[in-house]
Amino acid sequence: MNKIVVCDPGHGGSDPGAVAGNVKEKDINFQYALTLKYLLEKEGFKVFLTRYADTYIPLAQRAYMALGKKGIFISLHCNSGPNPARGYEVWYHDDNPTSKILAIAINNAMQQQKFIPTRGIKRDTDRYKSGFCVLRICSHHNIPAVLIELGFITDPADRAALLMRDIRIAICQKIIEGIKSFMEVK
Repeated sequence: MNKIVVCDPGHGGSDPGAVAGNVKEKDINFQYALTLKYLLEKEGFKVFLTRYADTYIPLAQRAYMALGKKGIFISLHCNSGPNPARGYEVWYHDDNPTSKILAIAINNAMQQQKFIPTRGIKRDTDRYKSGFCVLRICSHHNIPAVLIELGFITDPADRAALLMRDIRIAICQKIIEGIKSFMEVK
């Protein structure tokens, strides 16, 4: 498999995503995407972002960016919900068994970090009948794809962790370990 990753920092532009106080999901997602891109490139990966600034890109367009790249698609998000909900989740589309393998590999690696607890891997069709748009499109084109909810922006502990540079680097390193583990299996 090519060492190519399309990284999608969710939301952007007029779409802030979840908001907690003055913290916007789109900003956290973008910082994680930039960090993941930098660290992946140091490992010899070719990385494309779906957005390079605070702009809004339609969901389908984000997924279609991955089609010509023949790599992995990773969409980064933050969850929101009532307290005491916290933890990260790795979502996949259940039509694509390769995406499930990728989700398991990333979750296994991320479980090794101690900052944000796991809520496990999840099928997007359990939340929405047709699944998440970006994962569904990638699945239909046989592109391994996951959506990572990095933590709950509405949880004070998760939010504080997500905003810390050293923790962001550590979490991105675990995501990369998961990607590399997946590529060894594939």
